[in-house]
Amino acid sequence: MQFRLIYKGPLPASGQGGGTSRVHEKHHIRKEIHKQLSTLWDRHPLLEWARTSPHPDSTVEGDPPLRNRLAEHFKRDGFRFVPLVCNYLRLVCRLDIIFLRRDNPGNVIRHGGDLDNRLKTLFDALRVPETGDEIGGALPDPDEDPFYCLLQDDRLITEVSVITDDLLLPITQATSPSGEEGIHDVVLVIQATVKATRPTYHNVNFGV
Repeated sequence: MQFRLIYKGPLPASGQGGGTSRVHEKHHIRKEIHKQLSTLWDRHPLLEWARTSPHPDSTVEGDPPLRNRLAEHFKRDGFRFVPLVCNYLRLVCRLDIIFLRRDNPGNVIRHGGDLDNRLKTLFDALRVPETGDEIGGALPDPDEDPFYCLLQDDRLITEVSVITDDLLLPITQATSPSGEEGIHDVVLVIQATVKATRPTYHNVNFGV
């Protein structure tokens, strides 16, 4: 199973900015990814069974679909998170990332921190928060129940490939009145390749 996610906006390095853990920035990215994963869950034929069918071991009539069961399992401070790549489904993923930023190709140190720490911010935003502290007091919007994440845990990423290049879109007054915010913005095209570690009833169509 392959699909692409797009993120446009600030991507600061993790651990910078007055000692903060970038909670609010990560949740902003998480919200942007949720919108796209929500569409994926609604449209992709491989996920139809999880939207509509109860757990195969259920003996309770009217038991909720597997998606709802996952949402109840990953509850955090008013949010019900649904990770696609999770241990229960025996799924892992590879990420191939096109990383566009306002800097010369190959120069990964200037303007916003080193590449590794900026990717750490991204990977944290792609997974389910471990505790409510990682949500930063945010409340779910009406269209965020359930709230979709790519990963249960970033340890389920098996491979990462990153191509960096210059972001040529101009900084405008509309997007960044001061000009400072725009210099830290990125455009990411993230191709996720999801596969099973071993076949089960739930993931047999994903491939191994």
